Amino acid sequence: MSNEDLLPVKAQALAVKAAAKAEQEKKEVASAQQPPGTVINKEVKKELQKQQRIFQQLEMDIARLTSQKKDLEASLTNPSTYSDKSKFVAAENNYAAAAQELSKLNFQYEQVFEKIVTLEANLTVSK
Repeated sequence: MSNEDLLPVKAQALAVKAAAKAEQEKKEVASAQQPPGTVINKEVKKELQKQQRIFQQLEMDIARLTSQKKDLEASLTNPSTYSDKSKFVAAENNYAAAAQELSKLNFQYEQVFEKIVTLEANLTVSK
């Protein structure tokens, strides 16, 4: 894999980190600007932070698997893979496994995102 092939993956990883940092800063500003008479539910905040860490890990895993799947797709189009039956079968099985794992991670990603939205809505409690 050349450096040019890694650029989109690196760019995506940097974008994910920047988005996570921006989201964290946004939450810190929002919590500092809470209206008087509201209290942060510490248990919800702790769970929210846990879900955010899971969310960030899922983003990184999805980026890694997407790159891996792209590499496997490229190997499946390579004529040398077709000339060796065992190499082709292995590449095809690896591709199917990567696609299945990616689908599973995307589903988990959506679930965690929904939990985060719900937790954010329940973060503050009026006195």
